[in-house]
Amino acid sequence: MQMFILSGGPGCGKSSVLLELEHTHNCFVVHEAAESIIRLEQAHGRKYPWDFQGFQRKIWNLQHKRIQNIPLNTPKVFLDRYYVDSIAYSHDNDAIPELPKDFQKNLDLSIPVFFFENLGFFETEKYRKEDAEYARDLEKRIYENYKHYGYKIIDVAKDTVKNRAQFILNKINDLK
Repeated sequence: MQMFILSGGPGCGKSSVLLELEHTHNCFVVHEAAESIIRLEQAHGRKYPWDFQGFQRKIWNLQHKRIQNIPLNTPKVFLDRYYVDSIAYSHDNDAIPELPKDFQKNLDLSIPVFFFENLGFFETEKYRKEDAEYARDLEKRIYENYKHYGYKIIDVAKDTVKNRAQFILNKINDLK
């Protein structure tokens, strides 16, 4: 099984590219857990679930469960964010103690990271608390975290969804 991480700051277009890979190229995608947790918490009456203690831990636990449940015979897997992203998001509210103390044992440094460049514009939405300035700061923290842990980072420049998806598929073929 080959795994690939897609990461970047909020609003970088990665989720759209993942949908392109999933629906146009029949790739297996493990979707980001944050939006699922936010939707569930908001359905339970918490308008701003990210303000509650344990929020990052819930995201980490769901993402971990999703990764653990990938069918073994899946040839290629695209991960919408990875454990390293949680560290950058946790930075805001000192939530790092919420992450499992041994989370580093789950880091697979052999997984290439496709890091998405900011698109140059930013839209807030129901499931996104960030503003443009925060998103740029978070993008830098996420990138630095992947560098810190020693991941191979492949930059994905601004382009159309279709072209970005094709760039990733081409790079994967080059990695073989």
